[in-house]
Amino acid sequence: MSVYTYYKWFSRILGLLFLIIFSAYIINEGIPDVIEGKANDWLWFLPFAMFSFFGYVAGWKWPFTGGWTMMIGGLLLIVFFLFKNEFLLALIFSSPSLLIGFTFIAASGKSYLGRIMSQDNQSESA
Repeated sequence: MSVYTYYKWFSRILGLLFLIIFSAYIINEGIPDVIEGKANDWLWFLPFAMFSFFGYVAGWKWPFTGGWTMMIGGLLLIVFFLFKNEFLLALIFSSPSLLIGFTFIAASGKSYLGRIMSQDNQSESA
């Protein structure tokens, strides 16, 4: 098995663990807030978190696209929580998304820098 296969399965398993923990948090904290009518922050938070969720789902089929979508979701979560002056929450919620997104990109085996270097090597040999 290639190293990219290990990265791919590492991303998938880590993403599944993050999804389970995040879902448990939403069920424990978010649903009671919705029932009590205090879910104003959740309504703003969920669209940003959905980028990470859709990136994870897309990463199973297209690791490069899913990885970048997860990283964009992580960056959006950072901006959202920093806008609310919640540095610790920004770190807690965005770090897994950024890490999993990075590993999905690594699993794809695609590298912009690698393509540039191979193009340079081809032009030098010609």
